[in-house]
Order: sequence, then C-alpha cells, then structure tokens
Amino acid sequence: MRASVVFTVLAALTLTLSPGVRADADSAKVCIKEAEDLIANNNTYDYEKAKTKLELAEAELDGVAEAAKKPVLAAIQVSKDKIAAGILAFDKPTYMRKLTRAMDDAEGSIGNLATWGTAEREFNEVFADAKAQVAIKAELAAAAKKFATFKKLNAKKSALAHAEEITSSLAQIEEKWADDKKEMLDPDTSANSKEGIVEQTSRSIKETRKRITEQLPADDDNTKAMVARLDKIAQESVQLGLAGRVKEVVETLKRQIDLYKDDWGGYENEKAGPTWADYSSKQSEKMSRFLAPKTAEFLMRTDDFLANLEKDEDYKSVQADPKIKAIIEDVTAKRNAAAVKPR
Repeated sequence: MRASVVFTVLAALTLTLSPGVRADADSAKVCIKEAEDLIANNNTYDYEKAKTKLELAEAELDGVAEAAKKPVLAAIQVSKDKIAAGILAFDKPTYMRKLTRAMDDAEGSIGNLATWGTAEREFNEVFADAKAQVAIKAELAAAAKKFATFKKLNAKKSALAHAEEITSSLAQIEEKWADDKKEMLDPDTSANSKEGIVEQTSRSIKETRKRITEQLPADDDNTKAMVARLDKIAQESVQLGLAGRVKEVVETLKRQIDLYKDDWGGYENEKAGPTWADYSSKQSEKMSRFLAPKTAEFLMRTDDFLANLEKDEDYKSVQADPKIKAIIEDVTAKRNAAAVKPR
C-alpha cells in the first residue's frame, strides 16, 4: 500500500470518528507521516528515528476501538515493512562482502592443512548469522552447495597430505623401535629402562593411531597397512616388556618362597600327626603343632604367599606366563600334599 493511499484512507476514516477518538487517530496519523518522511531519506539513522515515530503512533491508539484502530495499524505496518526492506538493502552488501571473502578464502585453502580450518570457520560464521540469512538467504543457499564441493575436495587432498605426514611419523617410530628393540634384548638393560621404552613407544603409537583414525579413510588399503605396521611394533614392545617383567617376577616369587626356608625346610620328612588320644593326653608346643612343626610352618607360609598374590599387581600382569604358572602350580600342589599327609 503506497503512502498516499494510506493517508487517503486515514483521512476518510477520521471524518467518521468521534471528536476524542478522532484526535487520537489524528495524532497517530501525524506520527506515521513523520515516519514516512524519515523513511524517504533512506539512511539507517533516520530508519531508527522512524521506528520511534511508529511506536508513538501505536501508543496514540491506546483506547481506540478495534474497528477504528485496524486501518491505522495497517498503515503502521506498511511503514515498518519499508524500514525492514531498507535495512536489508543496506545490510545486503555488507553480508555479500563477508560471504564473498569467506568463499574466496575457502577455495584458496582447499588441501591446505594450515588454513582450511580457519576458512571453514569463517564460512560457518556467515552462514549461521541470523541477519545474513534474511539479507542474503538465496545467496547463502547457493554458496552452501558450492562450499560442500570445496569441503569434499579438501578432504580428498588433505587425506593425501595427512598420509604423507603420518607415513613420515610412522617411519620415525619404526626407526626408533629398531634401536629400542636392541636395547630391550640386551641382558644388561634394567627392567625400569625396559618399562620406560615400552611406555614411550606406546605413547607414540597411540598418538599416531589417533591421527590415522581422524585424518585417513578407514577402508583405504594404505591406511590398513599403516595400522598393521603399528600393530607389529605394539605387539613386539609388549612381548619384550613382559619378558623382562616375567624374569623379574620369577626371581621375586622364588625369593618369597625361600624366605623362610630355614623354618620349614625338611617338612617332607615329617610323618603324620598324632592320634587324638596322644593329642588330648600330652601337652607340648610340638604336640600343639601335631608333631609336624615344619609342615605347619610350611602350610602357614605358603598360605600367606598364595593369598598375597591377589594384591601383587606385578604378578597379576604376567600371571598367564607359563613360567609364572609353573611356580604357582608347584607351590599349590606341595601345599595341598602337606595338608593331607597319610598316616
């Protein structure tokens, strides 16, 4: 509705209103006219002033009957729409410049590992701007389709660049592992040094696995080959690390078993315990231990030894090793045999 038409309708309406209501309507009409004059200046400063004039026009309509108020509100809305359209006209070049810059940066960053992230973030910021979605909605929709192509090509080129970097890192890990492996196989290398090598190797492998997962296609043959190479190093490092720990745990278990050997040594030669009649009629320390003190000592010590294994983290980490299992099975069998000596 053009301004001249709006004012013609309002003028005709004014003649039908009561004097009081007519005054309010006239005041509202004056405000609308002032707003229209400001809108005609076509600048953002006057648009803001025009908004205030229209708010005043709405305030003048308080208490006016709905029927009389309706055409005035329609005129106010026409002016508001003009302001919105004018603001959009001013905003559009600004957002178009931002969008053009973002698209240029994105296209120039395709395959560039250092700059693509910034370019993608720049485009997303423009696309997510609510005002931009109003000012350049169609242009943003078209740009989004084009950007999707940029992103797809970037992923392809970046994968090649990532693959080169990861391949280089993997070669360094393999080279270092070759030296570390020799050190771990050296009998003079301490268990602590071996554990340090295993931990460092594990960290390097973990970091490279993460990069492979995040940056390379999982179904690619080259990716699978990289993972297999990492798996080989991981398996070897764990095996060698455990080998050193197994040796250390074997030595520790043997020391623990022999620690009180002077107290229970020779228990195998003790006979079965006394009869109930002997036990009930004779009092002595020897009798209280069923005439088999070394056997009793052996049972107590082996029970303690076996019970403490549940709290030994070093033992638990290698308990499946055949050497470790053989020691525990031997102690357990001897303990069980000592507990049921035949008469």
